[in-house]
Amino acid sequence: MPARPWPPPPPTRSTAPPQPPAPAAHLHAGPAAARQDQTLGALVLVRQTDYSAVEHKYLENLAHRLALAYDNAARYHNERRLALTLQRALLPHSLPQVPGVALATHYRASNRGAEVGGDWYDVLALPDGGVGLAIGDVMGHDVEAAIVMGQLRSALHSLAMEGAGPAQVLARLDAYMQSLTAERFATCLYAVYDPHRHRLRYAASGHLPPLLIATDTVYLDLPPALPLGLGSTPVDHEVAFPPGTSLLMYTDGLVENRVLPLDGCMEALRQTCATLPAAARTDPQQITERALELLNTPDRVDDDTALLAATAEPSSPTRGPQAD
Repeated sequence: MPARPWPPPPPTRSTAPPQPPAPAAHLHAGPAAARQDQTLGALVLVRQTDYSAVEHKYLENLAHRLALAYDNAARYHNERRLALTLQRALLPHSLPQVPGVALATHYRASNRGAEVGGDWYDVLALPDGGVGLAIGDVMGHDVEAAIVMGQLRSALHSLAMEGAGPAQVLARLDAYMQSLTAERFATCLYAVYDPHRHRLRYAASGHLPPLLIATDTVYLDLPPALPLGLGSTPVDHEVAFPPGTSLLMYTDGLVENRVLPLDGCMEALRQTCATLPAAARTDPQQITERALELLNTPDRVDDDTALLAATAEPSSPTRGPQAD
């Protein structure tokens, strides 16, 4: 191994010209505040040239707008979630197990932000063995409409359990609505099915007619009547409802359209359900699924939609109404 020279040679000096020092970095930092008492973050920018007073002002405004946009999006998400939670809390969590009838329900909220609608439905196992079927819609899309909906549903439940017929229940509900401090009106359709006689009694206050789905799919007759809260005078009607017959009750969100007239939309619903296969016409779940296809119609009005379908089943020959 060759010996290293000693002392070592001096280091070689670079002949390149010296580099100028890096320019100073200029910083803009400011809070991203949506409101005076709410700072969501900070906007920090760095560049080599200094910021003018105008640029600082512009960036402060930009930070405020970014924070406001984020805050609005977060509030929209939270308020819509709370509105849907309230709406669903006021609807039945489960349907009663009633002999002689198969049931299916569906509720679909609108996409209109934090608005909450007054659409509702209910199914009641009546003391005499009958089945109460109710659906309604309270005017408005706010929390008050949802509260009135809850009051109306509770009142109908109490009146129906007393054994009153559909028209009597609705007439007393009309008086109840007029007694409320909230100046609202509501539509409602109430029907009672007797699974032993296979008969259906129904009445409505300003609500759209139910669709009877059988060999012939037709709307049941409903004379004009004012909504609840406006002096409604409903009238009872009764029809045969033998096993294998189905009934579809719905709110107007299913058939509202900005272009098509209401009669045309209702006819579309009738034809949609009439084309169901025979086996599907006795399945309330398939009936609701087919009816919901109308929500894909162009130019439909974005509104809450509630559906209630019921199908009569053969009654048990060995069991009648059970006494307490």
